[in-house]
Amino acid sequence: MQSGQGANVKTARQIMATRPATDTVLLTFKEAMDFLRVSRSTIYRLMWSGQLRGHKVGSTWRFYESDLLNAVASPVYEPAAKRSAQTLEGQG
Repeated sequence: MQSGQGANVKTARQIMATRPATDTVLLTFKEAMDFLRVSRSTIYRLMWSGQLRGHKVGSTWRFYESDLLNAVASPVYEPAAKRSAQTLEGQG
């Protein structure tokens, strides 16, 4: 058994496995960061790229746990326009 804080940390899958499937949980921005173990800028990047859907409640953001899990499970695709621009630059 590990000592310290690391022994009490659960993975996202373990958290989801202990809750009923019908249980809908909204997390704050900070809770979302802790849930995914990522930085604030990574959460924003996932939102801006369209991978993560956030909900504005008043002046704060809220996230469904299922949306967080889907965001990290979905593959990242580079837009075709960006790929072709990089290809053209390489040919120059």
